[in-house]
Amino acid sequence: MERLGIQKGLQRGLQGRHEEAIAIAKNLLKKKVPLSVIKSATGLSEQELILVEDIEEQA
Repeated sequence: MERLGIQKGLQRGLQGRHEEAIAIAKNLLKKKVPLSVIKSATGLSEQELILVEDIEEQA
């Protein structure tokens, strides 16, 4: 039981970090920061950044 709770907590933490990285990427994209710099700063993959960029362009 306790192990399951720890795993769920870790998953939530990782999800929160990923969401924070996406939010940072969005802000950097608005400032026209190169994708290579955003990728390095956030740890997001190039594919994830392209998806974020496409979503931002449609918004």
